[in-house]
Amino acid sequence: MIRYLNYIYSLFFGIAVALFFGITYKYHLHYQEQFQLFVFDWDYFWDKAQIPGGFAGWLGRFFTQFYYISWLGAAIVAFLLVSLQLLVNSVSSRFKKNPMLYPLSFLPSIVFLIIFCDENYLLGGLMGLILVVLAACILFFFRNKLFRLAYTLIMIPLLYWMCGGVFILFIALALLAEILYFKQLNKIQYCILLGGSIVFALFSPWLANMILQYPAMRLYWGIEIHRVRLHIPTDLLWAWGAVLLIPLLYRFIPSIKKAFIVSMILFIAVMFTGGYYLKKSINLDKEAVMAYDYFVRTGDWDGAIAYGKDHKVNSFISLSSLNLSLAMKDRLTYDAFSFPQYGVAGLVPGFVRDYTSSLPLAELYYHLDVINVAQRFYFEAMEAIPDQQKSGRSLQRLAETNLINGQYEVASRYLSYLEKTIFYKKWAQETASYLYNEDKINAHPKWGKARKLMCPDERMMYSSDTASLFSILLNLTPENKMIFDYTAMIFLMDKNVTDFAQVIELGRRYYSEKLPVIYQEALLIWCQASSLDINQLSWRIDTDVLKRFNEYLGVLRTSKNPKNDLAAKYKNTYWYYNQFGVLPQN
Repeated sequence: MIRYLNYIYSLFFGIAVALFFGITYKYHLHYQEQFQLFVFDWDYFWDKAQIPGGFAGWLGRFFTQFYYISWLGAAIVAFLLVSLQLLVNSVSSRFKKNPMLYPLSFLPSIVFLIIFCDENYLLGGLMGLILVVLAACILFFFRNKLFRLAYTLIMIPLLYWMCGGVFILFIALALLAEILYFKQLNKIQYCILLGGSIVFALFSPWLANMILQYPAMRLYWGIEIHRVRLHIPTDLLWAWGAVLLIPLLYRFIPSIKKAFIVSMILFIAVMFTGGYYLKKSINLDKEAVMAYDYFVRTGDWDGAIAYGKDHKVNSFISLSSLNLSLAMKDRLTYDAFSFPQYGVAGLVPGFVRDYTSSLPLAELYYHLDVINVAQRFYFEAMEAIPDQQKSGRSLQRLAETNLINGQYEVASRYLSYLEKTIFYKKWAQETASYLYNEDKINAHPKWGKARKLMCPDERMMYSSDTASLFSILLNLTPENKMIFDYTAMIFLMDKNVTDFAQVIELGRRYYSEKLPVIYQEALLIWCQASSLDINQLSWRIDTDVLKRFNEYLGVLRTSKNPKNDLAAKYKNTYWYYNQFGVLPQN
């Protein structure tokens, strides 16, 4: 009976993990996938396999590529964690069958579940532990002690090179197996096993340190565990320690008559404890940032706007993605202040030289058809990835920007690389048909439009002065309506209605009949600030907008607490933002 209950435990855990990554943390999966690119190529395999832990990292990256589809990625993570749990139970049961303690075998998998809440931990650490525990399982099939001794001594350096520092765990499990389970070796053979283990454990990392140009500490741990190469992944010690402790608990804790009840209590306790620490590790703010980034990546503008209505915008990157989505739906100049705004950085976030902030900026300039600036940021984002991987997302965009620029040889190299993948192959093959085909590119709805609107000054580079940059862009590409709207909105976000009033005169090209409501609201603020009669404006102000403005001013004059009294009715107006909006401090 308890055996079937244990199967239910594993099934429950697998489903729970799949639901967690498929619903709560699915954008973390997309984030992981976009900063690595698995290619089916011998050189790619050898590049990974020649470093300690590289084979496990290669396997991890093979599975990570399936994160492209979030539910498939969630199912794979669940499968791997359940596989680890079953292997831990298999090894532990060799020391002594103790089904009552089956719930303890979930502990290493729960540790990894918690660890994976950090988006910089890679699957290589989990794959390395799975391979080590699998090697320990195989050890028990060697009944001949000499074969077993040879297998152990061969596997120690091999596992170090395949899996990294977790190979120490195999040594410990092999010694425990000989002492507690087989009990066949004589003193000389024990000395050979112990001495050989110590020699290989010390010699393997030392040899790697002599050959490879990596920090010595990382060579002891393994390279393909954490995206940041200088990070020491000590969190893994909890999982490693659990794998070593659980067989001892199986061995020395006696089973009791009410094993069924004890098993259920133990499972609930393990799951409750794991859930508690998992909840503490979840970072939903990061998940929201990744969600907005994913919507922009896939062009799901409606999805981003809907997400913004249901979730608080918690960063400039998220806000810029939301505002870009509004602009792509031609709603920025109507609905921007329906969402909290915090200055210019919410439109165009500041540049930080890393791999995360470069991508949102690259996407912004790409959709604004400022192709050369976008290309620079895509390239910098990929080159700044800490573990020096390639990015399928960036390579796609780099292929596109080079197609738009007519750099066909460069675009062809990017596409040939993408053709060696699973999820980018079809796109790359279709895109390759555009190479050297000017007419086909010009007819493309995005690339043809970008060619017509892109900045003619190829020497123009990115400037940290956002207002100046967009003013230059507007002068160079006056036919680009999105550039005009962004330029006008930049002045409004900075509460600079004077410069806005000057730039709005260029809007006749785009708004010959009627200005968007936000622009009308800003002009009324400017008229009031400059003591200009509204009838002197060259733009027509809607009657209902003027009426609401007078009502707004009436409440502002008479209210003792205008910020709160005006919020209910006017919080989504430019008037309210101009007076009460908080700008970031420099």
